[in-house]
Amino acid sequence: MLKHSHAIFVTATFALAGTLGGTARAATCDDLPAFYDPSRVVGGQLFAADTGTVTVTYCNATGSFQKNVYFEAAEGDILIGAYVSASSTPFGTEVGVGEVIEGQELIFSLTELSLGHTYYTGPGSRNHDGYAHAATFDLGDGRYAIAMEDYPSTEDYPGTPVVNDVMLVVSSTGSLSGETDLDGDGSINLVDNCFKTYNPDQADYDMDDIGDACDPCPMDSDGDIDGDGLCGDVDNCFYDTNANQSDLDGDGFGDACDADVDGDGVIEGEDACAQTPAGKPVNADGCAIAQLCPCDAPEAWKNHGAYTRCVAAAAQDFLEAGLIDKATKATVISDAAKSACGK
Repeated sequence: MLKHSHAIFVTATFALAGTLGGTARAATCDDLPAFYDPSRVVGGQLFAADTGTVTVTYCNATGSFQKNVYFEAAEGDILIGAYVSASSTPFGTEVGVGEVIEGQELIFSLTELSLGHTYYTGPGSRNHDGYAHAATFDLGDGRYAIAMEDYPSTEDYPGTPVVNDVMLVVSSTGSLSGETDLDGDGSINLVDNCFKTYNPDQADYDMDDIGDACDPCPMDSDGDIDGDGLCGDVDNCFYDTNANQSDLDGDGFGDACDADVDGDGVIEGEDACAQTPAGKPVNADGCAIAQLCPCDAPEAWKNHGAYTRCVAAAAQDFLEAGLIDKATKATVISDAAKSACGK
């Protein structure tokens, strides 16, 4: 049986317009079916086929008992309407109950105040007497009507109650469905791990409760944490957005999250020369000879000789630091002398 706390009460508003599929519509209860319309589904359930904002209209209430009707929200019950002698909620009152997420069941309850009994939409197993006390009607335009009954099944009146005490109309900016198995795969919505996608095997490789048939990241339970459009199992920076997957040093860690982007052994923040070409020896500051004496910075060189002297001095420092051998030093200086740098 569902827990009924009445933890939150929301004051009904007397608006003259509601929402349906994101557009305004008249808040009228004139086009409702009769309580006994053959289209009704006693014990029926109502689901959000898509995430949307839901509005409930309190349309009708009868009977001799005083009663309150609630929407069962995760954060607490929301009062939809009250039927009492002096302060009944006016018919046509609309109540916004907030956002419902795709696949969520919309459950309503009716509390009969004198006896303290509470009855819920859906199957009779939710109610103390074991019988359904509500019915659903598909109004055919994206809205559903909910009828509810406050009289219990008794020895004198056994069986399913007549369900003719309260009528609500439910609409959403998303879409609603009364189908308990929306995709027809044999698994009801409440347990179907892809409730809108046919997947009778319910396969879920990463065990994240989202079936492989509808999981955007079927191999990775964490999904696309950084929101860059790439699943974590293939994203080279799964906590940092990097849709281009740039990886300068080819070490498998994307530049957006690599502690040493150029792979020269000097971490970012201490590396004075970013993006050193792969394989080039660097000094303690993370700079290669070509970065210390850049050929493509002619304003730095008075003439070609100045450029060559810079290269020779840097090569000597690298030799003394054990970063290159004598043969490599000679080659570096020779290449600099033959270049057009500084000319």
